[in-house]
Amino acid sequence: MKYTYYPGCSLKSTEIGYEDSLKSSCEVLGIELKEVLDWNCCGATIFPKLSYKSYLLLSTRNLALAEIYGEDLVTACNGCLNALNRANFYLQDNKNVLEKINGVLEKVGLNYHGKIKVRHFLEVIVKDVGEKSIKEKIKKGIHGIKVVSYYGCLYSRPFSSEDPQNPYYLETLLKILGAEIIDFPSKTNCCGGILTISEENCLKLIKDILEEAQKSKADCIVTICPLCHINLQLYQKRIKIFMPIVYFTQLLGYSLGIEISKLGKDIFSLKGLLK
Repeated sequence: MKYTYYPGCSLKSTEIGYEDSLKSSCEVLGIELKEVLDWNCCGATIFPKLSYKSYLLLSTRNLALAEIYGEDLVTACNGCLNALNRANFYLQDNKNVLEKINGVLEKVGLNYHGKIKVRHFLEVIVKDVGEKSIKEKIKKGIHGIKVVSYYGCLYSRPFSSEDPQNPYYLETLLKILGAEIIDFPSKTNCCGGILTISEENCLKLIKDILEEAQKSKADCIVTICPLCHINLQLYQKRIKIFMPIVYFTQLLGYSLGIEISKLGKDIFSLKGLLK
């Protein structure tokens, strides 16, 4: 299985453990990722508010670069997923805007034809790799660990093949790995996205999510988004609620028998529970 890979800014900086666990898991599962050469920030966090045209240019340049490879474009960041899909569908519906954007991209030798499909890495694991292939490669599993699945607000809204209010791919994967799934009504609630709203409101959103997870008696929150991971982990001291936050790729990698040192530091918060 071959895919074009767009890492985004977070996976190359603060959340490098996410990428480490993702790539290590891909090696075991037989997934070949071709990273987009010379990719740039997708503009997800702030550019749409400052200049929609600048945001479109940033995301469309990435789409144009990815289109060269001729494969589905995969990302592991909800913000990037949303930004790239939003630009993609907008330009497909507004050919006059696409023409203007291409007029700028042509100056650097690029042109976008609207043929890229953007997907989250979670979807690839569940739909393309599938349960049978995953189970065949499981070495350890995570039996006995109680988890809540947290998707965040941008994964299933508005561009997804899953139910916007009740996605299930993450629970599907975690069950395959042997985890005990605890129902989590807040799994698609917004976390405030690196304080893009007022700090007071953002902290309340984070507190509500952490409080619900704590009351559920879960051992950890499993997330699929670096921006959500940052928010839920960074402000725990201020909120005074402490809960391990791990990436789904870290639990996947551990289950596949990958050395724990190659999965990022977050997995060590569960070391006492991992067998």
